[in-house]
Amino acid sequence: MAAKKQLNQAGDDGLRNDTYLLDVEEVVQHLDTNLEKGLTADEAQKRISKYGENTLGMDAGVSIWKVFIANLINPMNFVLILALALSCIVKDWVQASVLAVVIATNTAIGFAQEYSSENTMAALKKLSAPTATVYRSGKPETISSREVVPGDIVAVEEGDQIPADLRLFEVVNLEIDEMLLTGESMPVRKIADPLVAPSDGYISVGDRINLAFSSTTVTRGRGKGIVVATALRTEVGRIAKLLNDGGNAGGQEFEEKDDTTKGTILRFIRKLPGFKKTNKTPLQRTLDRMMFLLLAICVVLAVFVFWSNDWEWSESVALYAVAVGVAIIPEGLPAVVTVTMAVGVRSMAKQKAVVRKLVSLEAIGMVTNICSDKTGTLTEGKMTAKECWVAGQSLIVEGTSIDPTNGGVARDGKLLTTEDIEKDRVLNEYFSCAALCNQASLTAPEDPTSTDLSKTTWTGIGDPTEVALQVLAHRVHMGKPDLLEKLKCTFVAEMAFDPTLKRMTTIYAISNKEGTYQLKYHMKGALERVLECSTGYYDSEGNVQDMDNSIVERSQQAMEALADKGLRVLAIAHRDEQHGSKDLPVYDVVSDRHHVEQNMTFIGLVGIYDPPRATSASAVKVCGEAGIDVHMATGDHAKTATAIAQQIGILKPGQDHLVYTANRFDNMTDAEIDAMPQLPLVLARCSPETKVKLVAALHRRGKFVAMTGDGTNDAPALKSADVGIAMGLMGSDVAKEASEIVLTDDNFQSIVAAVREGRRIFANICKFSLNFLSGNVSEVISMVVGLAIRGSDGAAYFPMSAIQVLWLNMITSSPICLCLARELAAKDIMQHPPRGQRAIKEHQDRIDSGVDAGTAGPAPKANTSIFTKRFMVDVFFYGTLAGTLSLVSFIISLAAAPKGLHGYSGDLCAGHDYIESECKEVFQARGAAFMVLNTILLVHGWNCRREKESTLFGYDSHPKNNWALFWAIVGGFVITLLTLVIPGLNTKVFSQEMFGWEWGLVAASVVIFLAGSELYKLVKRNLARKRDLKRSVSHDSIEIA
Repeated sequence: MAAKKQLNQAGDDGLRNDTYLLDVEEVVQHLDTNLEKGLTADEAQKRISKYGENTLGMDAGVSIWKVFIANLINPMNFVLILALALSCIVKDWVQASVLAVVIATNTAIGFAQEYSSENTMAALKKLSAPTATVYRSGKPETISSREVVPGDIVAVEEGDQIPADLRLFEVVNLEIDEMLLTGESMPVRKIADPLVAPSDGYISVGDRINLAFSSTTVTRGRGKGIVVATALRTEVGRIAKLLNDGGNAGGQEFEEKDDTTKGTILRFIRKLPGFKKTNKTPLQRTLDRMMFLLLAICVVLAVFVFWSNDWEWSESVALYAVAVGVAIIPEGLPAVVTVTMAVGVRSMAKQKAVVRKLVSLEAIGMVTNICSDKTGTLTEGKMTAKECWVAGQSLIVEGTSIDPTNGGVARDGKLLTTEDIEKDRVLNEYFSCAALCNQASLTAPEDPTSTDLSKTTWTGIGDPTEVALQVLAHRVHMGKPDLLEKLKCTFVAEMAFDPTLKRMTTIYAISNKEGTYQLKYHMKGALERVLECSTGYYDSEGNVQDMDNSIVERSQQAMEALADKGLRVLAIAHRDEQHGSKDLPVYDVVSDRHHVEQNMTFIGLVGIYDPPRATSASAVKVCGEAGIDVHMATGDHAKTATAIAQQIGILKPGQDHLVYTANRFDNMTDAEIDAMPQLPLVLARCSPETKVKLVAALHRRGKFVAMTGDGTNDAPALKSADVGIAMGLMGSDVAKEASEIVLTDDNFQSIVAAVREGRRIFANICKFSLNFLSGNVSEVISMVVGLAIRGSDGAAYFPMSAIQVLWLNMITSSPICLCLARELAAKDIMQHPPRGQRAIKEHQDRIDSGVDAGTAGPAPKANTSIFTKRFMVDVFFYGTLAGTLSLVSFIISLAAAPKGLHGYSGDLCAGHDYIESECKEVFQARGAAFMVLNTILLVHGWNCRREKESTLFGYDSHPKNNWALFWAIVGGFVITLLTLVIPGLNTKVFSQEMFGWEWGLVAASVVIFLAGSELYKLVKRNLARKRDLKRSVSHDSIEIA
């Protein structure tokens, strides 16, 4: 009992724990705040200094040790550590020292790059972290939840995550999901009144219904509250602190034990990199698994080396086995992939796309279909009422800005005055509904004479549609503040806008002389949804008539006329009702909604214009060129959606049949949808469930889908899509949490820019992976085939040393690949279909045309991996060519030596012990082979920039297109040359010697490699051209059929 009573006392920081028992005025006084103005910026800063940031302090950030261990213990280093151990066993201290330096350097580079990447991701996640709307000096501001302080006035609405513990003082149908704290799945209905304490003075957390708790989510309604606790002082903070203090005792989860051999093996495999669950992307996990495969190949090759030497153990054979093992491992590849991902994340952020999940970096470039909202994404989201239709008469709204003093509302060319509206009951009710069925507000300029633009302009707060209606009401001097003052009415309840019902209703009460109330019901929403609640309408004379088919037809025609102009159309209705009781009625927003929304009198329509963004048409065009279909999913009427879709190019001439209403689409079975030649490009009157159904239909066709969303109800669609994209400006916290990417500007063009960036990242990964892996293949071919070249004693010469191999992998290839990772996008990167979709499209074309429909078989799966058949052919072609040229150079150099190809001792010349009289020519041949392969791999870096374009004569072959890569090639050649000319370093470390006439072999090998590459690319271009021509002919025949 004492512990419970202690909760009702002030803590060490002076904050009370029993604010749920206090009147709002007491809480205001306790926290020294103001319900209307909130805190000042200076006071908020002082409170941050006093109470600290609003965080739980449980996020320890990126663990340095975890990142370090992950980079030290991996398959690549495992091979190097084995090589180091073997070098120590045979007492080759030079090679052991070099290997130790390589391991340390590689670990350090990988650690630095991954740690930087992790910190970048952590920083960017803060950009999409939950925000809070607080009032500072009377103005609403959106700030990070971390900056909320005790005493702040916070406004919350559906979809928001509560930033701190709040004492609510204003609630409208507010319900909050508190399962996080209480375990109860049902949302809790909130009130603003103080609670009455029981005899023991303690009320459980679940019963404190006038508090909103940190980290819980608003499921319905809206409200305002005073921050009474932040950080670890909140209820969820106390739980976090207990967990932190108590450790994991009793809370550790144990996996089910499977003592069989299979279970033991599976548990071991799941702990290996690439198999265990991590935050790595599919590509990174694939590379981890590839490393284990290469490790197995490494062992096989090492065994082959010993086998080729009749299983005889010697230091030279052991060291060569190490060299072959090192050759197969692309030491720098994982580090370069990490760098590429980190650079990609930062680049995406510059494109206004904040990456929340690293996997989306790969996924966004694979997108085949983008399902986008209309309002605020394809359009500007700056809405203006343009035309009204009231009881059969048309009103034209003049003025386009948010400033209500600029313009007015005209009837028959004459502006309406206050007197005109007061005399006309219908107009009075119409503009009253526009103002009162509305939660937006307008703020007049703070100082019209100021030079500060922010102080001289009108500002609107709230949903853009409601702001437009509020401006409309203000233009005729019937704004919400004026009406509330004039009518002396009291807000009673709000039936919030529902995406399924597509309407909203507010209820106000006006007291009369008898002490009872007149209730005024105001409704707005989609025309069909308002008409189904209406039993009457106003005729042109202002009389109420019973609802009939004539008004339904006339209103439908009027709506279509407005929608044809690209206007978003809302219907308006009202009802007056006498309330006999002297107490205000109380409504339940769920159970009473049907009773409230009936017997309405239909008044008219309002057409609101939301112009398309200037960039939308060009962005949609780019999508078309890139093989990406754009679908518009909107809550607007089909005519409005069609008009906007045609303006921005989503709908081409003759494609009106691809406009579906949600009702029509939702009533179709999956079989009927799958039988459609083409899925709808525009879905009107769309609900969140319709979006999920569209994504599922696209997935059944093998498509890769990006879906945008901003509301709480969009979360399922965002989750079901391959890439969920939330709106950063207008999106709810729930939508952001469900997404992989958050747009900071809510602009469709930013999605297209993100797709372009995703394609660039993947293309560059392919480029440097090709460079790395073909280099490994060339080294293995040169070294394994080179085992056949033996000296006079029957021992192999070993064409390359382990140090040379490490140099090629780390010093030659890594800088080249880092430069390739930063390669600019090819000019045609958005002019070809998404990867892996070509075969699927051809299959669908055959089915759509009926040609071979019966024998087409199931749709092929998209191969989105890097390691496609075409990629592997490239790897082995370039690797085989380079390895062969290096080995041939070694053979020619040695064959031209005084003692001939087999005249030297293989055993004496295989290691670091340099005997000039016996091994000079062998060391020179090894040096020539090394320089041949080194120079080829450097030049190959430029060759890898384009898969089919000519390396020498391509459109971007000039060094200016990648100066960094050009100088990396030059620098790589110069620094490698030093390994040949520095005495001691050349013979004792690299087992090579400077040579003379063999430079001709180096030059000739490079020329042959370039000529072979050019010929290979020419063949690829011709084959691609024939393939495209065949597809074109096939497509034409399909159309004819």
